[in-house]
Amino acid sequence: MAKQLADRIDSITLQSNEQKAILSSMIEGIVATDNKGMITRINPAARKILDIDNEDIVDKQVQELVTNKDLEEYFKNYLNNQKLGIQEI
Repeated sequence: MAKQLADRIDSITLQSNEQKAILSSMIEGIVATDNKGMITRINPAARKILDIDNEDIVDKQVQELVTNKDLEEYFKNYLNNQKLGIQEI
């Protein structure tokens, strides 16, 4: 049982590291939120686009960092409709 748990933890850690590497290397800005609008992940490109320094913004509301009206409207519509939030802005 302990071996299975250790293997599962290793697998999850590997997946998380792969995900971080992919997001970090993308030139597109990616902001991931939960269904309440709390930021769960943000990549370096999104930080640059949104002019966010290295402050810790995970677990903050996405509206706290968005100053672009189009983005603000997009996030508001997404949170109100709870639809898949993939869109190019």
